[in-house]
Amino acid sequence: MKTSKRIKTIFWATTGFNFLFEGVMPALTGHTEFAKEGIRHLGYINIINKSKIHFEGLASP
Repeated sequence: MKTSKRIKTIFWATTGFNFLFEGVMPALTGHTEFAKEGIRHLGYINIINKSKIHFEGLASP
């Protein structure tokens, strides 16, 4: 039983870590000038950056 609880704890800790860095961090940092310049450098319009941030947030859970 102890190993099952340990595995569940590891699973939920890594899931939470993944959610924070794949879903929350892009939403917080995607509107910076550095991120906008990176999207502009690739030749995309500004709306692509906003869409990318929203879809990354939706896809992370």
